[in-house]
This record gives sequence, structure tokens and C-alpha cells, in this order.
Amino acid sequence: MKQLTDDVYLKIEQLSKDVKEKLRHKGIIVPLKSKDGSINVGHYSIKKKKDGFYCILDFEKEILIDMINLPQTAAVLANQLALGKLTDSDLLNADKGYGYALFDEELHVKLAEKNIQSKLFDRADVMTTKSKIARYKKEEYKRTVVRGFDKLIRIG
Repeated sequence: MKQLTDDVYLKIEQLSKDVKEKLRHKGIIVPLKSKDGSINVGHYSIKKKKDGFYCILDFEKEILIDMINLPQTAAVLANQLALGKLTDSDLLNADKGYGYALFDEELHVKLAEKNIQSKLFDRADVMTTKSKIARYKKEEYKRTVVRGFDKLIRIG
């Protein structure tokens, strides 16, 4: 394999800078994966915590936004912060709604199963209906978040 000459290397480096700058003008900060598994977006990083939630850290590793349920939400919010924009509260609320609906769905499924075992079929039916409603809400919240993520991806 041939070694890159300094001239070719400088041209590749300049091309990389130009592409990153064009993407920045379009509203995208190029994410980079770090050695610890977190994703760096500008001066911010996205980290998955042991409890399954995501958080966004600043350059001093202090948590700015915590308890994010979906990785898509974390990506969009970190990109907005890296661009110097304010946090999208609608997107954050949709993510929180997703988490509540997920919990609600799981709770009602377990209660339905418990009521079936206790032969309380009317209560089991109510819990099943409530779990379906929660599942619908969860899917709606996730669609809202993914729509924001898709806009970010389509810009590029």
C-alpha cells in the first residue's frame, strides 16, 4: 500500500473540513463515537446510562439533559445544542410521554395477566383495553420523536 503524500493528505483534510462546514450550514453536526462508547456531537456527548436512559453531557461532563428515553431524542437535542439552539421542549415532552406510556402499558399488561390468573375476567378485559390505549399513545409519542429525527437525517 502506498503512503499518502503530504499534499494528498492536506487535500483530504481540507475536503473533510469543507464537508463538515457544509453540513453545519444545513443544520447537522457530524457525530463521532468516542472510546468510552458515548457519541460526541460538537462539544456535547450522548451517553447511555446503566438504567437504560440517555443523558446529554457538556464538555465538562456535567449532565445538561437527563432521563431521555429514546436515542433519537438524544441525537436531535444534542445536535440542536451543538448548533447553539435552545432545547426543543415539545420533543422532550414527547419523549417523556413515551416513557410514561411505556410504563403504563407494561403495568396494565401485568395487571391483566394477574386478573386472568385470579379468574377476574372483567377486570382483565379492562386492563387489556387500558394497555392497548397506552400502546397507542406510546406509538404516537415515538412517531413524534422519530419525525424530528428523520428531519435531521433528511437535511444531510
